[in-house]
Amino acid sequence: PGGTDSRHYAAITKDTYRFVPYELDTEDMERIHGRNERLSISAFAKAVQVYAELMREAGQ
Repeated sequence: PGGTDSRHYAAITKDTYRFVPYELDTEDMERIHGRNERLSISAFAKAVQVYAELMREAGQ
């Protein structure tokens, strides 16, 4: 259990950068990769904010 989708890129690159764009509290950590996996609303909102900014910056 656990891991990322980065394993799918192993055949085309030797380096992958893996990160989560939010801080996980103890409750989030307990829910990740478990039954009924989910994030807190605040962690999800932070991820949306980070990815939106990443796309804005990449598009310039």
